[in-house]
Amino acid sequence: MYDVVIIGAGAAGLTAAIYTARSGLKTLIIEHKFIGGQTSTTASVENYPGVINANGAVLTDIMKKQALSFGAELVMGSPEAVDFGRKTVKVKGEEIRFGALILCMGAKNRKLGIEREDLLTGAGVSYC
Repeated sequence: MYDVVIIGAGAAGLTAAIYTARSGLKTLIIEHKFIGGQTSTTASVENYPGVINANGAVLTDIMKKQALSFGAELVMGSPEAVDFGRKTVKVKGEEIRFGALILCMGAKNRKLGIEREDLLTGAGVSYC
């Protein structure tokens, strides 16, 4: 049983975990792809409070370490089902009970559809 389950380990999910775990709430973060979300793929983050310029992968790694240092737990896997009535989420076939659920499932870049866009992403092509 977790006080808080957070689906998504991008900047928003990790920040939520920092606050909930630091407050003494038993916190679980569920991530299905990779830690850090879009922020971790950004070469230069300049619009995050308190950060003048940071590499996104480095910044989100620090966020993850901070959340875990306060006692948050992390599981890699896709949420298979959420039952709001029973307050459970199923991950890897296991039902996890929660008191509160925070959804931080992120966003996706809208691609331009230009030639070699994937090759040039981060090397001339960027999204904001």
